[in-house]
Order: sequence, then structure tokens, then C-alpha cells
Amino acid sequence: MKNYTLHLIIFCIAALIFSSCQNKWDEPVFETPVYSGKKANKTIADIKALHTINSNLLDSIMLKGNFIVEAWVVSSDEGGNIYKSLYVQDATGGLEIPINKTGIYTQYPVGQKVFINCKGLVVGDYHNQYRMGWIYQGAVGQIHSAFIDNHFSKDGLPDLSKAPFEVTKIQSVADLNPDNQSKLVIIRDCEFDAASVGRQLSGNDVTTEHTVTFNGATVVVRTSNYAKFRSTTCPEGKVTLQGILSLYNSTYQLLLRTKDDIIIQNDTPEEELLKTMTFDANSLTSGGWTIHDPSSSTKWTYQNSETAMFHPPTYTTCDDWLISPEISLPAVEGVSLYLEHRMTIQNAPDFFQVYYSTTHVDGRFNEAEWHAFSPNLTNFQSNYSLSNALDLSVIQNNNFRIAIRFNNKTGVSTDRWYIKSIQLKK
Repeated sequence: MKNYTLHLIIFCIAALIFSSCQNKWDEPVFETPVYSGKKANKTIADIKALHTINSNLLDSIMLKGNFIVEAWVVSSDEGGNIYKSLYVQDATGGLEIPINKTGIYTQYPVGQKVFINCKGLVVGDYHNQYRMGWIYQGAVGQIHSAFIDNHFSKDGLPDLSKAPFEVTKIQSVADLNPDNQSKLVIIRDCEFDAASVGRQLSGNDVTTEHTVTFNGATVVVRTSNYAKFRSTTCPEGKVTLQGILSLYNSTYQLLLRTKDDIIIQNDTPEEELLKTMTFDANSLTSGGWTIHDPSSSTKWTYQNSETAMFHPPTYTTCDDWLISPEISLPAVEGVSLYLEHRMTIQNAPDFFQVYYSTTHVDGRFNEAEWHAFSPNLTNFQSNYSLSNALDLSVIQNNNFRIAIRFNNKTGVSTDRWYIKSIQLKK
């Protein structure tokens, strides 16, 4: 009887397994989206024509008749720099459409062809940039995420090469005009300002702007503190930048979509890392680093939790120097020094400077032997980042020392300073 019961249980389990296998759900089959609605009868230029920029009129509301526009997606919120907005473009121009949704790129990636049913939407401007969306408190607001499909229909697979326009080339100040706002643009042979080189595109606290120059013109690269690539440093030399050209009042801004929108040009050689100097618990003894601090209340110390040299915040005057062991290089021409550091600066940057000396001897300090780099530090961030490049060519000697000076001249409140590493690049 026991054997019979056991066999019955085994039979039931096998039957259950077999039944489950037979009733396995088929995987969904992907189908290329095909638009079958009404044909496009309007353009982005027609949308913009309904509204006068910076006017006192109410936004134009499209309520009657068909108003169908065929366009291509040119933006992406994947990198976090473009937030709750979709930028579309056709042969007549580009347009921003605010949408109350994140992760838009998963549904509408770059190159996706869309048909936009504009009925019920409004068109206006925000500080001179055209927008189309829902009406909200007398202005253009975000389209609710639950109603996206009421206005957008996809057609085909994403392929920007099939769009009836090319990426707009911004080559001079004449190209910075309202016709190019909200378009996908490319700027070649441009350079970040010297004050921005080596700095992060943005920190964690606030949106950051950097000025880029090209052929006598300037544009602002504006990066959100929520951008995933915000810690990317502004490169030195000529680069190519891509992104969405936006307008705020009279200032043209470039919104990078991802880190890949920064392209280092082939004629700008990548820097070679020659030497990195880091810190440990022995840096101030056997490591060869020394300190000169006439003030008895403050000094440079090693902080193990940060693996960095640390100077505490001060509220009185002090002049504290952190001096390196001797550094030897085959040549200093074309070599730059970068500080990997962090500080939320509260006072004048000349409180915190880097010096060099070719004659300093341990145990003997003479300020006249030390010379400040010029230009000196300009990049102070709350997270670790590289400073702007300090040119070692001015030293004209292959053997030298550097000193990092915390010089509170006036006794006002200053922030703490962490030095993570010193990097020499060519």
C-alpha cells in the first residue's frame, strides 16, 4: 500500500511538470511600429507661427481640425542633463515639448520618427524659447505621462539618417539664431575657457555653466547637477561638441545629452600621465613631504578616511605650506601639473595656491625661493576633481619641488581642503 501511494505521488508530480511545460507562455514577438493615422499636414514652422515670442498674448491653443506634424526625436534624457522634455525636429526647425515623465529615451530614443497630434496642445515660449505642451496657469506646462499616446505615434525603428535634415553645423555667431534653437547641432574646433579646463562639467549641488569659444563666437555649455556625466572634466584643446541648442533670453546654451557628445579631436593629442603622487600615513615622514606652518593652531595632516592630506577650516590668520619631496623629470616642456582635490571655496582663490622652487632645501624655509604658478588654481569643487592645468614649463629646471599653500590672510572663515593626489601629464 505504501509503494502504491508513493508511485501515485510521483505520477502526479510528473504530470504536473509535463502540464506546466505544455502550457508555457510564448514570448512576445516584437513588431515594428507602423503609423496608420492621418497624414501629416503641418510642420514645426507652422506650430511656431501660431505664437509671437515674448508677446503679451495668451498662448495659441490648437482646438479645431487636424494638426498633424511628422518629426524625429533628437534629444535623450538618458544622461540626466535633459529632464522631462522631448526635443523633436523636422526640415523646418526644432521644438521643445515638456512631458511629465522620466526615462523618455526608452520609449522615444534619438532617431525615432513620430507623428504628433497637436490638437488640444498649446504653443508659447519660456524666456524666448518655443515650447508646446498642455496649458498650465496661463503658460505651457508638461503633458501628463498618461496621455503621451494621445499625441505621439511612433513609425518605424529609430534611424536619424532617414530624417530629411542633417545635424546643424554651428560655425559662427551668425548660426546662433532663433531658427536653430531646439535643434540637434554640432560645433567643431571649439575650446573651453582656460578657467574651465580641468574642472567638472557640474558638481552635485547646482547646475554649472562653462563658456566655449569657436571662430569668434561663444556658447554656454549648461550641465545639470543631476547629469550622470557631471563629473566629466572640461578638456583642454580643441574639441567637437554635440547637443541641443537652447535659448534663454539672449543667451544660447548647449545641452549635452550624454558624455559621448564631447568628442576629443584627433589633432588634440591625449595627455600622457607621467607621474602620480599620492599620500599615506608615512607621507610626512619617510615619504619626504614636509610642512612649514608658523601658526601653531593649524597644520597639514594626513587623513586616513580620505587617503588625502587635509587642512582643517580656519577662523584666524594662518600661512601653512605642504612641501613635496624633490621631483625629477626628463623635461618639463609641455608638462602640466594637476591637483586632485576638493573644497567648497568660501573666500578668495588666492588663499589657496600652488608654488614651485628649484632651490628649497629641507629644514630651511625661505619664502623668496618659492614662486606661484600663473595662472594658479581656479577649480574648487565639493567633490574630488582635477584642477586646471598648471604649466611646468615656467620652471625651466628638471628638478624641483612644489608647495601647496593654505594662506588665510585676513582671519575670515575658510573651508577645509583635501589633497588626494598630484598628477603630472604631458
